Order: sequence, then C-alpha cells, then structure tokens
Amino acid sequence: MTKVLEFDETTDPPASDGEGLTKLWAEINETGLVVREIGFAADGSVRHKCPGDGPYGRYGVFDLVKFEPSTPADIPLETFEEVWKQPRIPWESEGEPSGLLARSEGDPGLFARFVDWWSRRGDSRPE
Repeated sequence: MTKVLEFDETTDPPASDGEGLTKLWAEINETGLVVREIGFAADGSVRHKCPGDGPYGRYGVFDLVKFEPSTPADIPLETFEEVWKQPRIPWESEGEPSGLLARSEGDPGLFARFVDWWSRRGDSRPE
C-alpha cells in the first residue's frame, strides 16, 4: 500500500534549510521505495516535485533511501494528490534552488544532509 511520510525540522532526518525547503513529503510504495516527493518552502509554496520540472525534477532527495514498509503514514494519500496537482513555484534563482544546495560556506545543504543521514542508517543501497 502506498503511503506518505512527512519530514520537517523536528524529524530524523530533519528537512530544514534556512531559506530553502522546510518540509518534504515522500510517497513510498509497499516495498519502502520513494515514488514521488513534494518539497515546501518556508512560506508553504511547493518548490520541489520529483518527478517533475525544474533543475532537480529528475532527482529526488530520497533517491538512495529505502524506508521500512511498516512505517506509519503521516499524510493522507488524498491530501498528497491534491497538493501534487498544484504547480511548482520556481526558485528566485532557478539554477540554484536554495533548499537543495548549500546556502553558505560550511552548510552542506539539504540534499547532502539527507545523503549523510542515509549513509549513517547502515542500510544497503536499494537496487
């Protein structure tokens, strides 16, 4: 059964990156693999959709992550579907979306933090 997990600044891994993405929804399938993602900016606008348009539409924050299929859902699938229909609002500098890349020196950026979190889980890479 497909379900939707939510990540924000209070979850592990956290989904907070200053001016960038502050919340992520991940739709996972019955095997625990991510099917689609929606990323939100601090103002609640949809800034990231995978798969989708934009510079990172072909890549997901959770591309290398497999979740435990028994993880309980956070968001109703119907709610995810409604938000998925909304258009993605481009970043001010579309070539450098602030939620995925580093915002300042020493800040690895949201994507790098998720990769680090995934690598610390000790899971094998999903095939």
